[in-house]
Amino acid sequence: MKRKSLFIIFFILGCASAKQTEKIEGKNFSQSELYQIQNKLSAVLDSTSNNTASLPEYFYPEIKEVDLDYYRKSLIKNTYPSTPDSVFQLALNNVENDFKSGKFIFKTYGLGTILTLEDGSKWDIQRVKKDLFFERYGIVVDPIAGDLVNDQLRLYAKTYNSVSKTVMNWFYGRDISKEANETIIEYIMKQGNARPEWRVKSKTA
Repeated sequence: MKRKSLFIIFFILGCASAKQTEKIEGKNFSQSELYQIQNKLSAVLDSTSNNTASLPEYFYPEIKEVDLDYYRKSLIKNTYPSTPDSVFQLALNNVENDFKSGKFIFKTYGLGTILTLEDGSKWDIQRVKKDLFFERYGIVVDPIAGDLVNDQLRLYAKTYNSVSKTVMNWFYGRDISKEANETIIEYIMKQGNARPEWRVKSKTA
């Protein structure tokens, strides 16, 4: 009798553990959909690449008077190039390669925020959004930096996303970042109980 009881306990614990480590199922795109995305990608890349002649004034007015010496000294990732033009080209090359490999990615930076609901529960928005974008849209949210962000990283993310988001918004026919932000609470209410990793654990004294 004791052996049977122990078996039942281990079985229940095993199921609970499997549920928590269950892999997230992302959206699967058909061959037709992938073909449409690739065609749009080519058009967006051509349009974006044509802006290089007037970089950085046209594409990024905020670094119009960029000081290249300061830019080089303030690099956080030494693997990134050290001029606006080269960062721009790197981002375009990377987004093209990622899309052609079937990887649809949005680049982000920052530490994220904590959402507190009316019931007092706290949620890690960065973690929630990462799962939401992957499950609903088949998009990977890739954080490239935490709270240490400089012009180099901002330029890279903005260039990459200018292509990636344009293509994916076109594919879905709407601003999916805006849609995700507007439905995130609903998403938490529906799936939060099954996603303990989304919760922010309260600190105990």
